[in-house]
Amino acid sequence: MTNLHLGGARGDLAAARAAAEAAGTAWPEVLGRCEAAAACFPGTLCVGVDLLPGSGWRRFAVGEVNAFGDLLPGLTGLAGSGAESLDTYGAQVAAVLRGDGPAARTPAPLAPAAHAD
Repeated sequence: MTNLHLGGARGDLAAARAAAEAAGTAWPEVLGRCEAAAACFPGTLCVGVDLLPGSGWRRFAVGEVNAFGDLLPGLTGLAGSGAESLDTYGAQVAAVLRGDGPAARTPAPLAPAAHAD
């Protein structure tokens, strides 16, 4: 059970992006932190990363990584992801139908994670 089950709400992605960029943090850097966390699970089709901004929006920490398919009501894929109009479940089904499911992947060896502060 998550806060979303209890009526919680997701934050505003556009406001988060604006806050990070106003603090001098490039949005691709923020997404890169999420991509680095997702890369720790190479056999997984897709994941959702909870990224926690530090005070001032200049430092970030990964709070958790969830299987993409977690409770994400009304959330669709990011622009350019190929899942723009799909919810988490639809994105997974579409990937499997394309032949891009987990069974089609060969997991890459894990490299030590670099820590950027």
